[in-house]
Amino acid sequence: MFVVPSTYPPDQEPEEFCHLFINHSEGKESAKGRWASGESMDGKGEFKFVEPFASNDRVGQQPAPPYVHGTLPTVK
Repeated sequence: MFVVPSTYPPDQEPEEFCHLFINHSEGKESAKGRWASGESMDGKGEFKFVEPFASNDRVGQQPAPPYVHGTLPTVK
């Protein structure tokens, strides 16, 4: 039972986000994964699959440009 990264102070973890899996994929296939639902491995919460949402402190920010992501864009 450890926090990743291990140097991050556990008392400063934003608990409202600790067990969320925010879907950033096309479709909802990733909701079937162990990481997206059920009891967390540390036993401190339940994983929850959610769609992306806006955070009040990030209103007006632009999405990151494609080159910062490791996944190449899908060609249709």
